Amino acid sequence: MFLQGLLSNNNRYVLKNNDYCLIRGLNYMFSKNNLNESKRISLVGPPGGGKGTISQYIIDDFEMEQISTGDLLRAEINKGSEFGKNIEGILNRGDLVPDEDMLSIVENAVSSLPTDRGFILDGYPRTPDQAESVIELLNKLNMPLDKVYYIDVPQEEILKRLSDRLIHKPSGRVYNLHFNPPKQEGIDDVTGEPLTQRDDDKPDVVISRLEKFKEKTFPLLEVFEKHGILKSIQGNSSPDFYQKIKKDLHNF
Repeated sequence: MFLQGLLSNNNRYVLKNNDYCLIRGLNYMFSKNNLNESKRISLVGPPGGGKGTISQYIIDDFEMEQISTGDLLRAEINKGSEFGKNIEGILNRGDLVPDEDMLSIVENAVSSLPTDRGFILDGYPRTPDQAESVIELLNKLNMPLDKVYYIDVPQEEILKRLSDRLIHKPSGRVYNLHFNPPKQEGIDDVTGEPLTQRDDDKPDVVISRLEKFKEKTFPLLEVFEKHGILKSIQGNSSPDFYQKIKKDLHNF
């Protein structure tokens, strides 16, 4: 590359200190973009495992798009369409959205990106059938999945997190009464509107969701392992998980 050529020890150009620092910075920026924009990864884990937070950490450090199925589903619900109302009812019961609906939502989001653009597939797939379908879809789109990180969080930690969670439904902003409380109790920091607890965050629904996760979602890890793209990460906090993922991203 041109900038790398300028920095070569054998290069005949003499650069002033400020010029040298500027070019080093530009070279790093371009190298970083080229390295990370093409990476396509997925975060998989139990409800309340911190996938959204970890994704945001990655986005802050790496130049990828976030494709959050949670955000996509909330957008459909907020549209007020019949499809959105149906999804809302399914989620409030603690059930999973049908595979064909999820794949269609994900395909629309991924297809809007350039084929050389990296992304984080956050919170999807959740079943072996979804895993096989999304791998086939991304291969067809010439945007294959590079790595799947399984966020392995202890169940007791999840129950504690979700019982303390409040949301601002229109935006999807999430608060936690212990480690990320709103500035004013029960009020969104940005809009001043009231916060609510999601129906699927209530203890009885959470337990149901975790049981369904173990039953239907756990076996999908075998699919990713078969394709050679699975890496399991253990931890208790989102920053802890992120540091381990960050190190791995730099190594492939």
